[in-house]
Amino acid sequence: MNFNFSETTGLGTTGTSQLEGDRIHTVKFDGCEATDYKDGQYKVLRIKFSNNEGTFTHTIFEPRPEDLQDTQGAYGPNPSNMKCLITTLRHLAAAVSPKLQETLNKLPDNMSWDQFRNQVVEASKDGIGVETKIKLFKRERTDVNTGEKRVEAEFPRYILSYDREGKLYMRTNFIGNNTHFTTKELTDMQKRNTAVPTPVEGTITSGGTKLEDPDFNDEL
Repeated sequence: MNFNFSETTGLGTTGTSQLEGDRIHTVKFDGCEATDYKDGQYKVLRIKFSNNEGTFTHTIFEPRPEDLQDTQGAYGPNPSNMKCLITTLRHLAAAVSPKLQETLNKLPDNMSWDQFRNQVVEASKDGIGVETKIKLFKRERTDVNTGEKRVEAEFPRYILSYDREGKLYMRTNFIGNNTHFTTKELTDMQKRNTAVPTPVEGTITSGGTKLEDPDFNDEL
């Protein structure tokens, strides 16, 4: 029997699980990746990180027309998904990739999504391997096909707001060595982790499957 040990060098020695939410992790940036799913129906941009404990990937879906517009909330306008998308990339660039920061400052406004993804992937290569910190939160999701609940990690969902003068500001840092949990975030995590689930009555079903929004664009 011929054992070929050289072909498996390095395999099985690093974490392959998903990094946990409600924690701040020291990680290395593994680059950005343009990936298509379902024969190009979904064109995504993936931002990847890892350490010895596991991996985390933030997935950005192609913006829809409505993602370009601010929305109106109970207390005033909310920044658009597109503004949050660009801010996330600028936040990444400030932490690990000067080349990406430079590229974002000079990109034309009339690019296609494919062109934009390719530019980000190429420009961010200088940051691959750079060590930084990321802040992740827990989120419970329900599989739309099986109804199975699972807990995943994600970046904070609401990263931008307008101040009273109408200027944009970041509500929290989530990439970079100065990343930390705010007092409100710590309070919210404590409440969430000690909450007792309440059964939901009258759940609408179809064919025995709970109808849930897959939230394909909630990462924007």
